[in-house]
Amino acid sequence: MRFLKCIVAFGAAVTQVLAGPTIAKPGGPKDIIVNQYDTTNSTNIPGVHIFSASSSTSGRLQLSLVNNLNSNNVNAYVTGLDSNGVLVMLQPNGQWFYPTAGLSATPIPVTGNVTIPMGARGSTTNITLPGYLTAGRVWFADGVLQFFTVPGGSGAALVQPSAANPSDPNSDVNWGFMELTNIVSGIYVNLSYVDFLGMPLGIQLLGSAGVQTVQGVTANAVADVCANLVAQAKLDGQPWDSLCVADTAGNLIRVLSPALYLTINNEAFKDYWTDYITQVWEKYSTTPLLLNTQASPGVVSCYTKNGTFSCPGDDTTYAQPSPLDIFSCAQGAFLIQSYNAVNLAVVPRLCAAFNRATLLLPNGNQQPYSDESGFYSSSPANWYSHYVHAHEMDGKGYAFSYDDVTADNEANLSGLLADPNPQVLAVTVGGPMSLTSATAAHPASTSKGGAAAAATTNKSSAKPPASSSAAVAKPAPTTTTSSSAPNKAAQKTVTVYKSYRYVTVSVSVTHTVTVPGTCANTKKIKTTAPAVKKGVVKTKKKHTTTTTTTKRHVATPAAAAKKEAVEKKEAEEKKEAELKKEAEEEKKKTVHARHVHKRRGLFF
Repeated sequence: MRFLKCIVAFGAAVTQVLAGPTIAKPGGPKDIIVNQYDTTNSTNIPGVHIFSASSSTSGRLQLSLVNNLNSNNVNAYVTGLDSNGVLVMLQPNGQWFYPTAGLSATPIPVTGNVTIPMGARGSTTNITLPGYLTAGRVWFADGVLQFFTVPGGSGAALVQPSAANPSDPNSDVNWGFMELTNIVSGIYVNLSYVDFLGMPLGIQLLGSAGVQTVQGVTANAVADVCANLVAQAKLDGQPWDSLCVADTAGNLIRVLSPALYLTINNEAFKDYWTDYITQVWEKYSTTPLLLNTQASPGVVSCYTKNGTFSCPGDDTTYAQPSPLDIFSCAQGAFLIQSYNAVNLAVVPRLCAAFNRATLLLPNGNQQPYSDESGFYSSSPANWYSHYVHAHEMDGKGYAFSYDDVTADNEANLSGLLADPNPQVLAVTVGGPMSLTSATAAHPASTSKGGAAAAATTNKSSAKPPASSSAAVAKPAPTTTTSSSAPNKAAQKTVTVYKSYRYVTVSVSVTHTVTVPGTCANTKKIKTTAPAVKKGVVKTKKKHTTTTTTTKRHVATPAAAAKKEAVEKKEAEEKKEAELKKEAEEEKKKTVHARHVHKRRGLFF
């Protein structure tokens, strides 16, 4: 769809001249802008070698890549750091390729065979990661992506495609990516629209927690979000329409976040937040902002005084933020200054409140704000984030850096999936993923890298509501059956209710999955999943029950005291073990966030 159609759709109501989309004009290596946002750096200097997938099984993870895009020219790429912190890219044969860099600061092309072709629409390509991966990305493109390297502090640094630079060699290509970290303690996976909205992707993870799904945005999300932003630009006079990027043929291919757009036009949104900030500073000079750190400091009462915002126990004070401070949550007033527990909690929650425009709402003095319907209900706000969420099939996926900030017992909108024992990661390209099992057989799928099982995804005909807050009736459930490959005997049935905003998974036995919250907080969210032992299939056959009768004993006071002491000791040991386990989990869960936020220029 061409951008012109988006403008025409709003007809003669246009009363202001719109800047229109940013036009991609791809250049060469000399046009690449190397910065912290678009590079992945090794942590030591690798030799030139190939890692054999057959020599190790540690961290092996099956990827099932489903093409739902109307194109036969879709390719996938995998980048990240291996278990030694060395820059790697995945080859079609399932082996790591280790890129090297020259001596010049001018980027040089990666020459290895790192393009993984996907089949025609409806086909599935299976490939296995040969080992653990941190700061990982799985990229998809309708065409070929070019990657480059430059010398880094400890070896080659990968220069990735840039969404912001209109002269980047890849600027004319429709592409997107998902992020993952797969380490010994488990996997963390998420879709991210923090920088831009591009090719529609959906993810599904099968592991010990069962099947977890983030459906992603609708197939036409880029064009639809652009139409929303054009309308918003006409309402408030801000350059929301310029966030859209069109290729040289005029086709819309991505939407930049306002934070990313400000890196190429620092005059944009210059006075957008001025009045709102003034009102916030005035309100909280007399009214305390009750900020729940959701961690050991508890709820802190924060005030503004003499032009700065401060909280008890925080070793940092906060000046009035600039537009880039607010949209990026990563610099100026919202740059993490220390590892002080209050500072780590204040920045995410305060920045999320600005982006969602909840600080001046009723009960807005209690953050995180507990009523999702109040998000983006007034202006100014991060309308990019609002419209991205409005066109997500289930409302999940980071649309700004601290989109995982939520009140206690509220749904997390970040779309982060985690599992300690991942088996299959399925990704659908080109449109929403239907909620079917990630391990159903695909006899006709294209197999690469010795992959065992394939991921099944079907086209979804569901369309999002006109507004993210629209009420949606829960339709009848569909039931899917999945199995943990290769043990096909261990079947488990998952009942899935499809809706536009939320997905409810109903299964048999409740267990707890620990999911990272913000960088400063971790919460436990109860989910449900069947507890099925491998090799055991429940049937309706009658079983004989054997009853054992034991002699009843009368407990003496001494025996009762001894029993009580034993139970008390066991309880203390159990509590100590749980606390130790929680501390270990807290430490492990920061790994994925550190790599994700480091690439966005945050405090890690």
